[in-house]
Amino acid sequence: MRIRPYLELIRPPNLVTAAADPLAGFLVAGGAMHRYDTIVPLMVVSVCLYAAGVVLNDVCDAQRDRESRPERPIPSGRIDARHAMRFACLLFAVGLTAAWITAPIVGGVATSLIVAIVSYDTVLKKTILAPGAMGLCRALNLSLGLCAMDPLPSTWVVVLPAALVWLYISSVTLFARAESGVSKSPVLIAALVGLTTAIVGQAFLHPLFGSRHIDQLVFLALLAAVSVRRGYRAIKDPRPAVVQAAVGALVIGLLFFDASLVWMANGPVAAALPAALIVPAMLLARFFRVS
Repeated sequence: MRIRPYLELIRPPNLVTAAADPLAGFLVAGGAMHRYDTIVPLMVVSVCLYAAGVVLNDVCDAQRDRESRPERPIPSGRIDARHAMRFACLLFAVGLTAAWITAPIVGGVATSLIVAIVSYDTVLKKTILAPGAMGLCRALNLSLGLCAMDPLPSTWVVVLPAALVWLYISSVTLFARAESGVSKSPVLIAALVGLTTAIVGQAFLHPLFGSRHIDQLVFLALLAAVSVRRGYRAIKDPRPAVVQAAVGALVIGLLFFDASLVWMANGPVAAALPAALIVPAMLLARFFRVS
């Protein structure tokens, strides 16, 4: 069996960003950096479920990809769609099993995440609900970590960071809706507004978390500036190559978004953990597509 097509199928750079979500969620909820017995299983669950989701996505999109992305593993014939489907089921099974072993509540969140992933890939992706559905998937992914604390944190500690991740990813998904064709500027503008709102919204969490890390606001401003610059470039020139490059950068940018949340709640040292994942993500992005 050739490995390269399967690696292309699961999009390795994106898997790194997926692993960062539960790591960030755990640290935002007050988890300790040295709790590798919890952090590592959470990251394994996230990577398996995300990989399963993108494989299922390519199975469902095989016909469309034959026209717009014939180089992808399934339409190019390098992977049979039936084999890809079995691969997705295996990844779902491994991820769900690891989640229930980690903690019952993590298993419950993982079950909800699988329902959201399958619903998006099979039904919702072709509807106007698609951006929100994708945002829900990433919000639940963050919640794997937010809910792994014992005892559980306050409700707003779980809901508000997850809501901002939902808005960020919903906006990125809206931005990418027509990335294979010529995107419409009003859609890109709306997506950029949502994206910026999600980033700036972190500033309003400070009083709720009792955060003393005011220096995080500088990092937040830089993140907003870079994201707006990337988005504005695509709005001025909405060709597929330009929009796809912006989408790739914004997906990778979720690592900094997660790190910023951790900085706000737990300080810059803890934030260095999810931020450090940018190195493998960028290296992998040199060899594999992120969208």
